[in-house]
Amino acid sequence: MTHQTLAAWPHTPVSTAWALAPQLTRTSGAVLVVDCGDRVLGGNPAGVAQFGAMLGAIEGDRLAFRDAACAEALAAARQRLRLDGLGEVIIRFEADGGGPIFALLSGFGPSHALVLPPPARAEALANALTSSFGLTPAETRLALKLQAGLTLAEAGRDLDISINTVRNQLRAIFDKLGLRRQSELVRTLAQLAALAGG
Repeated sequence: MTHQTLAAWPHTPVSTAWALAPQLTRTSGAVLVVDCGDRVLGGNPAGVAQFGAMLGAIEGDRLAFRDAACAEALAAARQRLRLDGLGEVIIRFEADGGGPIFALLSGFGPSHALVLPPPARAEALANALTSSFGLTPAETRLALKLQAGLTLAEAGRDLDISINTVRNQLRAIFDKLGLRRQSELVRTLAQLAALAGG
């Protein structure tokens, strides 16, 4: 697939292209513009690379997910956009044993912007947590799991640690970041990820 700029998207109606333009300018994410048949209409090089690294491949001009459940998650998100009249929805893709991958699906009409997280953000966030706040490697791994949307129990299973260890590490993270609640932690990590990746 050739990487097309907004002006060169041949299959995208002008109104849809202009509606999706803010996604390309307001995010440092990886962006693909897709139609309801999973045909890729355009995007940026990071979008192609991240889709391939995280979820599947672009075969010809169509998305080809490694896991059928990911294709179903995208179809369900499109349905929510259409039925609920929402402008954007978050999709939770279950990746190959690596925990969930969250993406944003945005837009109205026949085309949507699929925004995936940029590749270096998790590594940059991990470095920021360690160097700026003194989190241990184990605490950093837990923080990244929670930032990815896992529950405490899911994070414990993924990291192969007990729920008591998870709670102890979470208390240490709270102390080092000056927080009291898990909701504050998720919000703080989102802000730090934006700064670290920016």
